[in-house]
Amino acid sequence: MLSGGRSQKVGMARTKKRWSERRSFRRLDFQAKAFLVFCNDRAPCTIRNISNTGAFVDTNRMYELDDEIELLISFTKGTSELSLRIPGKIARIAGSGVGFASPHMNINQILQLELMLDCNQENPKELVSEFCKFFAT
Repeated sequence: MLSGGRSQKVGMARTKKRWSERRSFRRLDFQAKAFLVFCNDRAPCTIRNISNTGAFVDTNRMYELDDEIELLISFTKGTSELSLRIPGKIARIAGSGVGFASPHMNINQILQLELMLDCNQENPKELVSEFCKFFAT
């Protein structure tokens, strides 16, 4: 066990976390190409993980803490494309990426929209119908 840390059993594996690394919301590995939109400039990035409060993204662009920014996630399947534009801010700068924070993040909705697109990629009319039902509930 690391100094100042604790062991946490996850399934069959053991992971070690420092007390300072505990989070209110669980992070989910989520690899996706996206864009960070800042002052009408779209910079490509790669999402590494998401939570219900934000995401960590790899990017080559430089940002400042608290920069108001949007995360643009695009799901493309066949000829169909679905884009989500989520407003937020830069909450952390670390190594090759930044922590994006937003009260508008919802892992379940993002995964459900991705699944909806995946299941209806061959039938755009059905996709539109499912999309409308999703937001009507």
